[in-house]
Amino acid sequence: MTEGTWLLDQEIWQRGVPHDRLRDLRQTAPVSWHEHPDGLKGFWSVNCWSDVYSVLHNPQVFSSRFGVVNLDDLDESMLDARRTFLEEDPPRHTKLRGLLSAWFTPKAVRRAEGVLQSLVATTLEDALGQPGPLDAVSELAEPVPIRTVAGFLGVGDDRLSDLVR
Repeated sequence: MTEGTWLLDQEIWQRGVPHDRLRDLRQTAPVSWHEHPDGLKGFWSVNCWSDVYSVLHNPQVFSSRFGVVNLDDLDESMLDARRTFLEEDPPRHTKLRGLLSAWFTPKAVRRAEGVLQSLVATTLEDALGQPGPLDAVSELAEPVPIRTVAGFLGVGDDRLSDLVR
């Protein structure tokens, strides 16, 4: 395995967070380019807080617009079709974040806490009640956030697929 491709190796992460390897990366290559092992577009790994801070505060050089969350090779129209506010730069990102920020104040989170606890408990019970191995992504990591957002937006379960689409 070439240097850096281990960051994408699911088997390593399944064993737990590779703290030693991440520490070595921070010390030896705090900002490094990593080729994708499958020939797709590579990615930058920024591993020290001071460098992360610089990246986050310089969107003219370090744009979030083209693949910050997605390691797949997508053309611009495909990126536009699936782009979220996480993949926008100021001033658009700032405007969109402002529209959402009221939902995440301490008071708003306290109001939603009981509903969210119930959602997580029900989702866990449903997932753990099924026979066979648990796919944590599809049975926990996907439904909890999308149902949370749907709840904030007032979207019913019958329209969840519309929201995802």
